[in-house]
Amino acid sequence: MEKKATKEILENYRGLHLDELIQQKNKLHEDITVMRFKNKSGQLDDLGAYRRAKTNFARLQTIIEEKTRAK
Repeated sequence: MEKKATKEILENYRGLHLDELIQQKNKLHEDITVMRFKNKSGQLDDLGAYRRAKTNFARLQTIIEEKTRAK
């Protein structure tokens, strides 16, 4: 089931335009920053969400790089 979810996430990201991907990346970066501070202060309840956010951020960066190289 995890692989299917990953494939769906990648398909959704690849279907977006470059500007939308950059906006998503910026929002995710803000979320990761907040989660990082919460984690350090012991207020983060769901450590898995932090890990998933970092993974999705890396996926977004990869897809953005692919799209910019394709131009």
